[in-house]
Amino acid sequence: MLPTLWSGPWVWRNQRDLLSRYVPRVVEIDGAVVNWPIDPTLDAAERYCLEKMADCPSPVLLVGASVGGLLALRIAAHRPELVSAVIASGCPGLGTGGGISPPSSFTLSFEEACEARSLVIRNTHLIDDELLRKTVDEVSNRPGIRRGVRLLRELRGYDVAALVRELAVSTTLIWGEEDRLSPLAPWRELVRECPVIRLEVIGAAGHIPMLDEPVKFNEILDGALQRLDGIQPRLSKDPP
Repeated sequence: MLPTLWSGPWVWRNQRDLLSRYVPRVVEIDGAVVNWPIDPTLDAAERYCLEKMADCPSPVLLVGASVGGLLALRIAAHRPELVSAVIASGCPGLGTGGGISPPSSFTLSFEEACEARSLVIRNTHLIDDELLRKTVDEVSNRPGIRRGVRLLRELRGYDVAALVRELAVSTTLIWGEEDRLSPLAPWRELVRECPVIRLEVIGAAGHIPMLDEPVKFNEILDGALQRLDGIQPRLSKDPP
């Protein structure tokens, strides 16, 4: 599971149990992307993911949110032999969403984080102040802020449409209909050109629908996993 630019894999907290029913091992790449020990480029971020995947039996199922979703798509396009399928949400690079403004300095204030929270999720109480403060503490450091700003600059000129058209790996995109950072409309248009991609939309959800609407998201995720060749759910007494 791949995290977002500014937050760790906790965004997938409601999906871990469901994923573990289908795969023998769920691996999380820890920490927000801005805190990875890499140069501030998408190429470096992709290489870091590949290093973390090295001990995983191939092919792997990649699950990613926002920038993590984009990295999953990049790996699937560039190294399809390593990837069985992709589940991604809120990938940046298309449209003209409002975007999160870079921090005003080389720190991130709690007030700036509150503003960002209101942009990424409709049900803001699902990222409570305690979790938000913890996240701010983790990413509010000079190297992390600099890395994040440079990655955001690269994303502005990145040709994600060309990347997506290269995909030959089964991909499910699960999008919040009210995503303000990665608007839905241009992705609808692009998916029409890509037979390997299935787009699912969740109404009343924003940029991180896995938190906004976890029950609906998991229904879609469960269906996507059931459609994958060679993946069967393990017996469990608990519902997904």
